[in-house]
Amino acid sequence: MPHHPRAPVRLRTALLLLWMIVVITIVWHALLIAFDRERSTQAAAGLANMNTRSRTDNAVPSPGCPINSDDALQSFAVPDEIRQHPPVIIDGVPPPGLADHVFTQRPDFDYVDIRGTSLPGAVAVLNNAFVAQERAYVYNCDFQWTPGGCFGGNPPFDPIKHLDASRPREFLSGTVVSIVQVWGYGFYHFFMEQFMRLALVYDDVIADPSIRILAFTMGDASNFLFDLAGIDPSRVISYNENRVWFARRLIVPATTGCGQARSPAVQFFNRVFRQRWAARNGAHLVERDARLRIVVQKRSSSRSLSNHDDLVKALANTFPDADIVVYGPSESMDDAVRKHYVADLIVAPHGAGISNVVFADAARVAVIEIQPPTSNMADGSHNECHHQTVIALGARYERVVARSGTADTPMVVDVDEVIQAARAIATTARP
Repeated sequence: MPHHPRAPVRLRTALLLLWMIVVITIVWHALLIAFDRERSTQAAAGLANMNTRSRTDNAVPSPGCPINSDDALQSFAVPDEIRQHPPVIIDGVPPPGLADHVFTQRPDFDYVDIRGTSLPGAVAVLNNAFVAQERAYVYNCDFQWTPGGCFGGNPPFDPIKHLDASRPREFLSGTVVSIVQVWGYGFYHFFMEQFMRLALVYDDVIADPSIRILAFTMGDASNFLFDLAGIDPSRVISYNENRVWFARRLIVPATTGCGQARSPAVQFFNRVFRQRWAARNGAHLVERDARLRIVVQKRSSSRSLSNHDDLVKALANTFPDADIVVYGPSESMDDAVRKHYVADLIVAPHGAGISNVVFADAARVAVIEIQPPTSNMADGSHNECHHQTVIALGARYERVVARSGTADTPMVVDVDEVIQAARAIATTARP
């Protein structure tokens, strides 16, 4: 067979091609393995997010304003940024599909108030954002959000005016949950509107002790409630509407409607409070006998009952075997929980003390609210805020209108009318 001079060249070429095929195959398999691992990791993360009740760490917040330090906050280029690129304005909670990268929908906290108004549950996550004024406007260089609540959007908010160089500025590093809501320095608005918003992010707050909470506070009362919920009060930052508040990562649960306690949140904290109180104070709290337990709330000024003592005496005569206690205006939150925890019937003048029904057994308790004949509502209708609280809890509610008095003065109630309502409630079987 004659010698072919090109044979060695062809052999080398074939070997080189074979080597290249082997290398490409190895690289290709390595890429496939890496891709499969990444896809598995993402799938696992997706399952984790689906199985976690209220996590917000899967949210992709907007970049926000270009501030990376307290010094940068003081130099403050934000007004120019907002003038050049006005933020998208959002009022209330947007429907699904709008700003999904900012809002995480929480349908388990959707509710309909006693007026038939539907209020969805949602949580906003924003980077490099501000909280402003008593009405707690939230904004950064991408979004300007009016969360709602009492007088939430009136008057319209101007972030440029808010960024006044004369205001003290607070730079909050890390993650902060803002539950700031108008009138949050008053007990009802603090407890039923502001505090209850924590239910939407409770799992996050409990799981990560580094998360802080920005809120109006009320000294010992608010410290007690945070502690009873399992949140160290030292994590709470007391809000001052006269400052400029800036947070590196801001989580904002949907605002509670004005005077419209969010039913799923009230029921959530009713379980949390009762479980933690029983664990803290002993099983004897949950043991009951057949006695009717009545709590009569006493106010000291506006809407106090001038014939309070007559009412208590009449209740004692009508229910001689009942355990009747008075909860007074100077008593502590510890007293409030201890007395209302075992209550079957709460008789109370219209006032924030009715919020303490959240410590009671929702399946057993009933509330008789004594309303003034002249209310503090602009249209003259009865103020329904405490009615909404009781209904939100799932408890029974009865209203008795006083014979005289106003929202700002003492009242006189028809004692026989209260006794009649109490008898009707007492004859109803309790679980």
